[in-house]
Amino acid sequence: MQLHLFHGRTTPDESLQDWGFDGPTINGITGLTGTYGEIYVHFESEQDLYKAQKQTGWDVFGDFALVLRFQEDLLQTADGYFGDWELIQS
Repeated sequence: MQLHLFHGRTTPDESLQDWGFDGPTINGITGLTGTYGEIYVHFESEQDLYKAQKQTGWDVFGDFALVLRFQEDLLQTADGYFGDWELIQS
């Protein structure tokens, strides 16, 4: 599966005049887990995990997962803040 981030902005308080920019497409995902206010993205391999970690800056959790980072209602990565995201079959 792939995680696609879109409607990006460079700061959380940026007022968008259009739909914003697309973020990275993160590949090699096997699933998502939500627990106690955290969302974890699980990966097929260590290689997929570290590629995604480099793309996003998210913290590693366990052997093959990253923790999604939110700033209020926006998904935060190393490159921006995203109002929308989707998990799709690759």
